[in-house]
Amino acid sequence: MEGFLIGLLATALFAVIGLLGTALFQLRGRIDATNDRVTDLSTVINQRLGDLASEMAALSARFAAHVEQQERSI
Repeated sequence: MEGFLIGLLATALFAVIGLLGTALFQLRGRIDATNDRVTDLSTVINQRLGDLASEMAALSARFAAHVEQQERSI
């Protein structure tokens, strides 16, 4: 009888370990997917910031040219 209970307990323990392993594997997959999304968003944000910096440089140049033209006319 003791052998049966020990076997049952060992089986339950292995089942729990297996379930925990499966859960951790799934969690790792979700973390990897989240990292991929963050990397993609980072790429998009960097691109948009680059576009914004280019636009601001163009506007600054236009403003400087406008100010210079106004100073000449005075």
